[in-house]
Amino acid sequence: MRLPTILRGDGKAGRRFGAALRRWRRKRGWSGRELARRAEVSPTHYSYLELGRVNPPSEDCCLRFALALDLPPAEVLAAAGRVPAEVREAFRRHPGELLTCARALLGRLPEADAAGVEPDPDLGRDEK
Repeated sequence: MRLPTILRGDGKAGRRFGAALRRWRRKRGWSGRELARRAEVSPTHYSYLELGRVNPPSEDCCLRFALALDLPPAEVLAAAGRVPAEVREAFRRHPGELLTCARALLGRLPEADAAGVEPDPDLGRDEK
């Protein structure tokens, strides 16, 4: 069965999230069916997620996985490449302040240095 186009991504994000799910599941000694049951997703959909055959799940589904796996929601959302709704709303309301904070945070993260990430100095500045 071929999946609808909307469910198929470039594969990279789905594979990364699937690998994280597999790692978390195996660490607990659970089968895929068991994690699917605990997260209230169908075993078939879970299988597609773990195999990276579909895009990472919605925020709601990520939160169910976090609860089932007893993981911080931010960890599961980050693995899925999702931004929590409250962060999106805060960004919508205060884009300049959040970009300033993000720039400061990136400047202090060793991972950012190792990856060669340099904040754009013009990012978040109001254009006149």
